[in-house]
Amino acid sequence: MSPGRPERRIQAGVHWTRRAANRAAIAACVLATAVVVRLDSPGPILFRQERVGRDGIPFTLLKFRSMRADAEAITGPVWASEDDPRITRAEPMQ
Repeated sequence: MSPGRPERRIQAGVHWTRRAANRAAIAACVLATAVVVRLDSPGPILFRQERVGRDGIPFTLLKFRSMRADAEAITGPVWASEDDPRITRAEPMQ
C-alpha cells in the first residue's frame, strides 16, 4: 500500500525537520571548533591545502587548523608526536 497524499506531506515534513536538525547540529559543531581554534592561538581559523585529485587535477581543500600557525617555522615539516606542543586544543575535537 503506497502512502496517500496526506501521508506524503507528513513524511516530507518529517524529512525536512530531520534535515534542518542535522544541519543545525553540524553548524554548532563547526562554530564550536572555529571558536576553540581562534581562542587557542593567533592566526587564521582555516588553512588551504593543495591536493591532487582524479586524473592528477589539483584542487584546494580548506581545513581547520590543528596546529599553531607557525608550527613549522623552526623545525620544518615533521610528523606530529604524542603531546606535541604545536597542536591546538581543537585537535582532539576534530
